Amino acid sequence: DLEQAPEKCVVYFGMVDMLVHYNWKKVVANFAKGQTIGWVNKIDTEPPDVYAARFRQTFRRKVKPRAASFPITKANLANFETPMPAMGMSGGTASFFKAILKENANISECPEVKESRQYWVAKDLERARDEVGFYEAAMMRKNKPGFDVLKWMTPYKGLCKAPCMAKPDKPSDITVMLLRNGRDGFKCCRMLDIKIGWATAVAGWQGKSAFGAWKQKILDSQTNSTEEGFRLEGFDNPPPSLKSVERLIATGNTPVAKKAHRFNLQRLAAR
Repeated sequence: DLEQAPEKCVVYFGMVDMLVHYNWKKVVANFAKGQTIGWVNKIDTEPPDVYAARFRQTFRRKVKPRAASFPITKANLANFETPMPAMGMSGGTASFFKAILKENANISECPEVKESRQYWVAKDLERARDEVGFYEAAMMRKNKPGFDVLKWMTPYKGLCKAPCMAKPDKPSDITVMLLRNGRDGFKCCRMLDIKIGWATAVAGWQGKSAFGAWKQKILDSQTNSTEEGFRLEGFDNPPPSLKSVERLIATGNTPVAKKAHRFNLQRLAAR
């Protein structure tokens, strides 16, 4: 909790597991379960290498999250106007909020207020926890020899818990990550959300089931991921030519229309 001061503690835990030889019975069980419950959930009778990799991955995620290796930078909420208005999403699933600096914000803590009060944007940490470790590690290394490329990294302010208008009726306290606002200073931005990778889902990763990974593999095969190794997931302010094509695909704001528009973006080639 960002509101609590760090304190020392001792944690005791135990692992309960039954390790046996992976014999012919386990091979048969693996095949049978893989063709039934394995389509929708993880199974226990996996080969030793797969089981060991999954065990280590779960252990690292549950016992010592990656971000726990770094001190977390805390941003002072007193420098920002609250509640933070919602900005919506663009292709992804994380919510964004307007992080507007107060006119009388502390200059020593927020020198960027001289440049713009809308210098930062707040991203809901619930969908961005894996990013914290990267930004904290980058901040520690960006001035060290050999890490010059990090000078081009998106500026990162830290985390804070702030009242946010996630719902129109009333604010709720949300832990947010403050990043440089790419729309700051521009009347109209054309921003692209690109997903990189030939395959975008693997069974067992982040809780993805074998059936979910199989469905994602089928989707990947129909998109530009297969052709060029990346695809477009979101497009803010697309050109009129693309808008005209989207009107031919579907109209309205229904879930079906949204999926159709997104699938059209995913199939676009960069060439």
